Amino acid sequence: MWKLIGLFSLLLLSFAQEIRKEFELSVEFIGRVVEEKPKALPPKRLEPTKGQELNLIGYVFEPPSFMEFAQVKPIEKTGGISCGEPKDALSYRLGVDYYLKGDYRLAKEELQKVVLYNSPFKPMAEYVLGIIAYSEKEEERAYKLFESSCKYSHMYQKAACSAYYALSLRLKGSVPENQDPMWSAVRSIKEGKLKAPDCKDAVFVQYCQYVKDFVEGRENPLYKDSTLMAKAIELYTKGETRQVKATLEKYAQPLRPYRDIALYYLALAEFKE
Repeated sequence: MWKLIGLFSLLLLSFAQEIRKEFELSVEFIGRVVEEKPKALPPKRLEPTKGQELNLIGYVFEPPSFMEFAQVKPIEKTGGISCGEPKDALSYRLGVDYYLKGDYRLAKEELQKVVLYNSPFKPMAEYVLGIIAYSEKEEERAYKLFESSCKYSHMYQKAACSAYYALSLRLKGSVPENQDPMWSAVRSIKEGKLKAPDCKDAVFVQYCQYVKDFVEGRENPLYKDSTLMAKAIELYTKGETRQVKATLEKYAQPLRPYRDIALYYLALAEFKE
């Protein structure tokens, strides 16, 4: 290898010398002209640039810290197996019974049969399987099961959609477009537009209370840092800069949550004063 490199080097050197012989010229240096560039003078006054302030309230809004599920109800046996109970109905009934007893292994075996049957019980089976998957730390699998279950009308559809939206916010950072009275507000807030939720019939009861507190400027004990920062940002947007400085200075300290956001609004508040 080194021999080849040496050969190529000699070849290039020889080629360069030939070019030099071929194009060698005599040049006479007769003088030099220096042209001075005009001096750059600083402006008499620096005008602050008028940029648009960022609305970062959506960045202090948190996804649910825990999931809230609907209570799964057992299915009453309407007839004996010998009388011709459909296989999908039997598997769903047994799967729910095993789930309620805490036997997730057998519950999954029966409920997965229902999914394969592609029966009317499939969306409900997917919801229960989603709960099991979430309890076993399989959030991505739970997300897909809830997403599928949310597409169909059944007794757990609202709960399935709520779980799907919650995991979407946690895993993807956003909520799909929806018509739910609570989750449509969550989507709006995440986009930076405060909107009060309707907590009537909400599955995520405690999370809905947090959303209300976030919008209305109240401290929520389960999401304390988030709601305090939301209140500070909202007061700042109303021009009450002095009132929010204590909160912003607290969260601007090292290792505090939302430190970058607190520093941003603190700098704006200092500038305005």
